[in-house]
Amino acid sequence: MKFEAPYVPGPGGLGPLYWRNDQSRVLPVAVEAYLAAVLADCEMAPGQFDLVKAYCIYWIDAPCWVWGDGNEFRKYAEALRAATSREALTAALHDLMVFGVDPF
Repeated sequence: MKFEAPYVPGPGGLGPLYWRNDQSRVLPVAVEAYLAAVLADCEMAPGQFDLVKAYCIYWIDAPCWVWGDGNEFRKYAEALRAATSREALTAALHDLMVFGVDPF
């Protein structure tokens, strides 16, 4: 799945759409379900995990970010792309926080 949204102009160049600003309300509901699932260890509705993961990939791929040439960032970004479970996605996002990655 790919998250389809244009990047928006900002002070650092084209940046990602903030999830709460998605007008379809599909993404905000999915992100809220993801956050609730992380906090309460409950299930998400079908498709919500894939949408949240696709949004996270869209977010780290935004043209405004400069992550540098470090192999460490690429390793964690690849872990995010490869995540097949909520736990793996959460772990990858936790590791990426070192670089200031916080799509939520």
